[in-house]
Amino acid sequence: MSIIEDELETTFLMTGKINQEFSRYDKIYPFTTENLTDSYKDLKDKKVLTVAGSGDQVLNAYNEGASRVDVFDINRLTIYYLRLKKCAIEHLTYEEFKLFFSYKSKELYEKIRKYLGTETRQYWDYVYTHFILNPRQSLIYTYLFYPPVEWTKYKNRNNYMNVESYYKLQELLPSKTINFINTEVTDLHNKLKQKYDRIFLSNINQYLEVEGLEQVIHNLSNYLTEDGIIYFAYIYSYMEDTLTGNINHDDPIHIPSVMENNKQDTILSLKKASIN
Repeated sequence: MSIIEDELETTFLMTGKINQEFSRYDKIYPFTTENLTDSYKDLKDKKVLTVAGSGDQVLNAYNEGASRVDVFDINRLTIYYLRLKKCAIEHLTYEEFKLFFSYKSKELYEKIRKYLGTETRQYWDYVYTHFILNPRQSLIYTYLFYPPVEWTKYKNRNNYMNVESYYKLQELLPSKTINFINTEVTDLHNKLKQKYDRIFLSNINQYLEVEGLEQVIHNLSNYLTEDGIIYFAYIYSYMEDTLTGNINHDDPIHIPSVMENNKQDTILSLKKASIN
């Protein structure tokens, strides 16, 4: 059985179960749950390594001027979604993009499917054939995805989702390739071939013990440029302090939380020079 056949079968067999830990095949977040508008800044001409997640991390990084963005994720299904989202931006108007990820999913998929690579097109053809029988059913409301929220919330979290930025990104993306590394974060350093100015690990810290996170930071520091920074953890202000708070870090970044509590999220980071 080929990789694509394995993934198609796995997708077909997936039920509504939500995994409690990241796995090789898992549900996908339709859009980011992070406030990327305030956290992905000052990336002009930077080389970036980021978790794939919903794909918004890549799109925001390029929107902010990154010269290269490589992505990693243990969940193989994220790369198919990222390629789909990138293709949608390249070939749909802003209003069509909005409709594609809310309504008229099948109709607009037919408009872009010929631009997808062979494996990605094969994957989504299968999804649309087996999971989306109503032409007006939204892709992101299938059980392949975590439950979506209101569109305005997505827009507020993503700097590429205002009209002007969207069309600038539309012009930029065709020249950008996606280098996807399918691995868990603890083995990521063994897959890297170059150094990065910025490494974003999102909230992966929640799935590692403090010793494991320290080892990940140490291993990845070898792939930071001299002025490089690794953003390695979120500490949420509405929770008790976590083990992550005991790790040495540079000045924390405080950004408005996407949670509806009017509090702030704290992102912990370390510069290359600060890592032993």
